[in-house]
Amino acid sequence: MSTLNNGRQQLQQPQRNTIAACKIQFSGQQNQEAVEEFINGVETFKKVEDINDEDALKGVSLLFTDTASLWWQGVGKNVTTWSECLKLLKETFAPKKPAYQIYKDIFAEAQDNNTRINLFIIRKRALFSQLPDGRHTEAEQIDMIYSLIHFKYRQYMRRNEISTYEDLLQKGREIEQLHAEGNMGGVGGEKIKPKRCSFCNYRGHTAEDCRRRQQRRGPSFGDQQQHHQQKDMMPGKDKPYRNEDN
Repeated sequence: MSTLNNGRQQLQQPQRNTIAACKIQFSGQQNQEAVEEFINGVETFKKVEDINDEDALKGVSLLFTDTASLWWQGVGKNVTTWSECLKLLKETFAPKKPAYQIYKDIFAEAQDNNTRINLFIIRKRALFSQLPDGRHTEAEQIDMIYSLIHFKYRQYMRRNEISTYEDLLQKGREIEQLHAEGNMGGVGGEKIKPKRCSFCNYRGHTAEDCRRRQQRRGPSFGDQQQHHQQKDMMPGKDKPYRNEDN
């Protein structure tokens, strides 16, 4: 009878959630973004599933693969708290860069023509977050990011109208949407290619309308004929110009 009661009590006890059910894994990339993404994902899973630090530490080895798994085999026995685990993970795979290196990364690349503006802003903002606290105000960060944004976006952005990152992101989304709508047309959303002159190779006009081509060729016969007609109609001329070919 006691065995039956014990079995009932075990069935009535709710199962404890474990970190092993988390689908996020880390293979040991030496990359700041990868480490932060892993930690944020695991912390969110812990919170949602109500997993305490002790249980999370017991099962965290199941989330490590490849290089990270080998690393944990060597250091895991000496780690006693969850916070210590996360700290050691950052120090090993995402050591904090000196400020000058972070600035170098910030200004290393401006936005190119193919990078979406929101992704570009998010990446630069993440780099600023790695600097010591209080190094730059939000306005100063936006100033620096603004200077790196591609001209096709920046020409529609007035810096004095942007006060926060949210303003910058919202303005970027609006302009990107307008660009997408402006570049779409025809059947099935086919992109319309802008005109390109075959003579000077500039966009916006064709060879027939090219001023450089017209200047090089000189005035056309029609322009010459019109000039002579206007000259012959000037006061003092008894007869207007007649085209004998007609």
